[in-house]
Amino acid sequence: MNRFSTMMARFAFKILILLLALPLSAQSGLNKKDFSKFWFVESESPDYTVKFLSDTCELTAPKGLTLWRKLPMSGNSVVEYDAMVVNEGHENDRDTGRGIAADFDQRYRGCEFTYATQTSSFKINGAKFSSNNPGMNFRIFWDGDEYEELLNDIDISKWKDETTTALGLAFHRGGIATFGSPASCNGTKATPCLQADLFGDWREELIFWDKTDAASLIVYSSAYTTEYRVPTLMHDHLYRMGIAWQNVAYNQPPHLGYYLPDYIESFRGIEPTGILNIEADKTKTDGKFYYLMGMPVEQPAKGVYIKNGKKLIVR
Repeated sequence: MNRFSTMMARFAFKILILLLALPLSAQSGLNKKDFSKFWFVESESPDYTVKFLSDTCELTAPKGLTLWRKLPMSGNSVVEYDAMVVNEGHENDRDTGRGIAADFDQRYRGCEFTYATQTSSFKINGAKFSSNNPGMNFRIFWDGDEYEELLNDIDISKWKDETTTALGLAFHRGGIATFGSPASCNGTKATPCLQADLFGDWREELIFWDKTDAASLIVYSSAYTTEYRVPTLMHDHLYRMGIAWQNVAYNQPPHLGYYLPDYIESFRGIEPTGILNIEADKTKTDGKFYYLMGMPVEQPAKGVYIKNGKKLIVR
């Protein structure tokens, strides 16, 4: 089955389906008589509605909504659909073009969220906690604490005490644009080419293209120190999927499959395992002959051997 969906809790969803270039109009099933034969609606709420108008179908649900096509289409069938997300309880009831969920406010456990059409910020339960909107594009782990910062265009900012403070590379507060000529992608969405934990520290790197040379890329890495040590973010499957979807789907920031402050706490007092130092074997000075692989030789013939830690040629 084919799926057309949009999901996010506590919002109203609309999916508008328009079928074009159909050799047989009945094949669309976008009418009251045939809809249930061709389509299946899956929603987190039973209170969804379906309306039909000519060759257009409008579905509205108070929670997550998925529309499944039961039967394959034949002929030159083209399906076009548009998903709209609106928060009917807040100031604007029009399409929410984009939003961000991130743990950027240290006062509240879990993620906070902001979104387009709003000048406010909300806790994960939907309660408004600030009349300010610090941004809605990307989230990022950049400075040394376990909370997230906000990335808008090429600017990284820290939210604290109801205001945002610009962050640079730690040793320079002028912003990353002080080094090179970074440019974002995608117009008002202003996304990086890629955001990922590339180099092993749990903070993330940013890749932008160079606006003075579109064939060049610029990689930025945080220079902030941190007291926390955990496995790299790329160890997390959900995070790796987020790196992939930046390249093959609508460019959204990657998210972790766990809550980082709790994850950091779970590693306190645990010493890392691994090779701490390397010591060379003491030189053998027993006068015996050894193959180059280290095996002893009773009666060496012609060849190359090791004796008293040095190579020796027997002729």
